[in-house]
Amino acid sequence: MLLGLRLENTQITIDQITTNNLAKKNYTNLFPTVNLGYEFTESSSATLGYNRRIRRPRSRFINPFPSRSSETNLFQGNPDLDPVFSDGVDLGYLKRWKGFTLNTSIYYTRSTDVFEFISEDTGQVTNNGDAVVRRFPVNLSSNDRYGFELTLMYKPAKWWAPIIAAAKISMGIAVDCIPTPKPAIIFVAGPVRDCLVIDNTGDVPVPV
Repeated sequence: MLLGLRLENTQITIDQITTNNLAKKNYTNLFPTVNLGYEFTESSSATLGYNRRIRRPRSRFINPFPSRSSETNLFQGNPDLDPVFSDGVDLGYLKRWKGFTLNTSIYYTRSTDVFEFISEDTGQVTNNGDAVVRRFPVNLSSNDRYGFELTLMYKPAKWWAPIIAAAKISMGIAVDCIPTPKPAIIFVAGPVRDCLVIDNTGDVPVPV
């Protein structure tokens, strides 16, 4: 058995003089880790683990100063962006035979406040009459990921290099999409297009 608990405090101050934006973030979180193991026999055992993780936004994602990637495209950070939190559980099983080792595991991870990117019409046009679009990140959805892993190793003798066969199956889907303002939204880019849960307005945010 292995237990752990980590305390983290994050303080962010954004003072963008050019655009006169001032934003502050201060949050404290606990991150537990639990790893349990049970040995059925000398050749077989099982493990169960849980952990909580954080993914903070990159500096570019929270910088409100707009940057132009082309004549018609702007990128602007969102100073109100929150971090992504993930809770993961995995169950593993190990079995050894003479010359063979089988290692399998299944896992499930749920992430909340996942970063997605929204494109918005700024109302401006170029000299050619093309619309200028602004792209920015938001905490738009939750994400569920689950999968299965299998590894089989064969080593007939100590001097023999092991032969390994591995397989991995994983799947992720975005759910619990947050309603987004219309008509400003042109399209949503990223995994949120797989959203299954319809919000209370009856709208599903998908690209158009």
